[in-house]
Amino acid sequence: MFYICWLIKFPNRVIEALVGFDLRSEELSLVELPDFCLDVEANVDVKALGGYLCLTATHRDMFVSGDLWIMKEYGVKESWVKLISTTQLDFLPGSPFVVPLAFSKNGNKVLFHKKSCKGNMDRDSLVWYDLGSERVEKVGIEGLPLAYDVYLYVESLIPLNDN
Repeated sequence: MFYICWLIKFPNRVIEALVGFDLRSEELSLVELPDFCLDVEANVDVKALGGYLCLTATHRDMFVSGDLWIMKEYGVKESWVKLISTTQLDFLPGSPFVVPLAFSKNGNKVLFHKKSCKGNMDRDSLVWYDLGSERVEKVGIEGLPLAYDVYLYVESLIPLNDN
């Protein structure tokens, strides 16, 4: 399956919609979100992680928390799985400063790009989040600049201009 997905944010409404475009059939469809999206106000973003559709969410009710969800089977609402839920203020997966990139080979860790905030003297960093122990571990790479962007590249045999 080859899909492009994006969130539709409605003004003055809590509920958002996730739309999927099937590149093979050229059809649009709504993708059901996990129930948390219907109940609470959250800053939600959609990404791809390890071949799965991924949602990150930051909640700001009594305290700030961040969640990371993946959809194990595309299009099946019941297959949404919450991998991470944390209240660590310096590590919130739903914030624009903590971006999931990949799973470890054995699948028990998630690699994140942790961006520094403007005006903050911290450096950007890559960190592993251990799903079992819920610990964050910095990845040491010498010679990186203070701030940088990370872009994922996935090779494909699908031509972009298929006449």
